Amino acid sequence: MEMKTFRSPCQHGGFTLVETVVAVGLLIVIVLFSTPLLTNVTNFYNEAIFRSNLKESAVIAQERILDDLISAKIVSLDATSSNPSVVFTVPVEQNNGTQLDFLDPNGDVYWGAVEASGPMVDTFADPHRLTLRVLSTGSISEEAVHTDLNHDGDTLDTFLTGSLALRTTGGVESVFGQDRMVLSQAGGVAFDMDGDKISDPIFTIVGETFVDSNGNGMYDQGESFVDVNSNSTWDGYLRINMLTVGVDRSGHGHQFYHRANIQLHYN
Repeated sequence: MEMKTFRSPCQHGGFTLVETVVAVGLLIVIVLFSTPLLTNVTNFYNEAIFRSNLKESAVIAQERILDDLISAKIVSLDATSSNPSVVFTVPVEQNNGTQLDFLDPNGDVYWGAVEASGPMVDTFADPHRLTLRVLSTGSISEEAVHTDLNHDGDTLDTFLTGSLALRTTGGVESVFGQDRMVLSQAGGVAFDMDGDKISDPIFTIVGETFVDSNGNGMYDQGESFVDVNSNSTWDGYLRINMLTVGVDRSGHGHQFYHRANIQLHYN
């Protein structure tokens, strides 16, 4: 019987020189095209994280301030100077003779402040109040952060930046919006924060027109006013405008605007 032998083609491992050159070329092309995309995705992610953190810090600052002001009785308001401030008291818990309460035996609120030693009632002889004021720590230019902060169509203006500081008569202090709040345009001038072509002071009283007889910047019972809705009560509130700005690693500015209207208490 005749035996037949079959020979199979030779098998070689690896790539030829031509195949290697082509593969390297394709890899270079892929890298060149994918690098900008990867960079853009990374920048977008970092910017999104930055904006999220900035917004969160702004919201926290606003909420902490409103926690006190939502139930406050405003004593005075200075909204016109380069360092505006609001002085107020809050309900404090005291022993009314039978139990701890925010109301005295006549049903009136114990107004005061929480000092380091505890809740203290505000009196003429022994005042215990809170002062919310701006704390200027630096400045920022629109050109540097590529942002039109006052919505006037250019980036040529400079603004004072800083924080809001809340301090009791006894010296207990908290700081909000650390160095990220836009306080005023250079020179202490209020500016348009929200783009409606109207200046937005950090603090202002909004409501029915009144005659500020004692010059404390706000309406007090007994002062004459225009009773627009004929309810025999002055209607108004404290408005707070807060603009927070931050600069990311690329040098671009990001801003968040918050407005709060707080009903005023007089009892």
